[in-house]
Amino acid sequence: MAKFLSTAAAVSDALQEIVKSAQERLWLISPYLRLNAPIRDLIEAKKNSPRIEIHMVCRENQLLQREKDWLESMSFVKTYICEHLHAKCYLNENEALVTSMNLTADSQVNNYEMGILVSRGEDPKLYDAISEGSRTIVRSSEVSRETSHESTQPTPKIPDKVFCIRCREVSKPTSPRRRPYCPSCFREWKDFSEDITHEEKYCHVCGTEHAASLRWHACDKCHKEYPDFFKSVPTESA
Repeated sequence: MAKFLSTAAAVSDALQEIVKSAQERLWLISPYLRLNAPIRDLIEAKKNSPRIEIHMVCRENQLLQREKDWLESMSFVKTYICEHLHAKCYLNENEALVTSMNLTADSQVNNYEMGILVSRGEDPKLYDAISEGSRTIVRSSEVSRETSHESTQPTPKIPDKVFCIRCREVSKPTSPRRRPYCPSCFREWKDFSEDITHEEKYCHVCGTEHAASLRWHACDKCHKEYPDFFKSVPTESA
């Protein structure tokens, strides 16, 4: 069941917990970006977590230079610009927060705010609807030129081939974090076991026998060898 948060303090606490507990993805969507120290520290603590993808969406004309400088130093954070953004939504792989609160220190302290906190485990349909709405915003936004690191970062390393985690059929990797199934196994998964934690048999990258799933579909060795292969906007199967 969704939880109503009636104060700025309650919303701020929920936001910090979402950032802190994120293990696989963290999306922060807010027109205004003026991060306070606790949020900055929690994001910076994710630097050495190869499994997590972090996306931030904001308005470019609302970014202060200090925020641009900080984002540019956070090479593991992908920043998007959406000029007509008004929504405020913060989510990880387990919870989503839709709120009136911008991602600013002033909003978290001085404003009257409210929000709705949704748990994926308790209300998966509502969580998925919020996730899809957020995904639409990300897809319609542009990667920030200041924080894309395209000119300084090496070309992401991706494997030459990938394997279906259920039957081990070989295919070419189309893009990061696409379906780790072949078409027939994906249909079977959708029809009979639509569960992102459903255990399969093979590593998606090296094809060795390994307890895999849609949520975590490669062995630890491959995650370390191809970290960029697992950092992109999730598709409908993510």
